[in-house]
Order: sequence, then C-alpha cells, then structure tokens
Amino acid sequence: MKARIISDILLIICSFVLPWWFVLFAVLILSFVFDNFYEAMVFGIILDSLYGSSFIFENIPLVVTSIFTLFIIGVEQFKKQLNV
Repeated sequence: MKARIISDILLIICSFVLPWWFVLFAVLILSFVFDNFYEAMVFGIILDSLYGSSFIFENIPLVVTSIFTLFIIGVEQFKKQLNV
C-alpha cells in the first residue's frame, strides 16, 4: 500500500515537471505492477488540463485520459490471459 501511494505522489510531481511522454510510459509500467491502477485516469485528466488536447490530436477532448483508460483495460486483459 505504501508503494502505491508513493508512486502516485511521484507521478503527480512528474505530471507537472516532466514531459507528457514520460508520464505515459510510467503509467504503462505501473499499470503492470499494480492491480486495477485506476489512478491513471486522474493523471490523464491532469495532463489533459495542463497540455490540452492539441499536443496529440486536434479538437478531440480528453485524449490522454482516453489513452490511459485503454492502457488500464488492455493491461488488465493481458494479465488475465497470462494468469498473473
């Protein structure tokens, strides 16, 4: 439980300090490490509010939040297939 809280705090700090692609990569890794890593959607909302949707696709709202949600769903399905 402590590791999850510490990683959440570090990701919040990284969301404000580091580029968006680093947070994207960190969320992908942490979704493999932790079960049901739904905090990724919060980080997606933070990145969408900081950068807006114009840095990946024009005129599509909540792009990063949608990507993080797909990561969560995809990783959970992948874990089920691996029986982890």
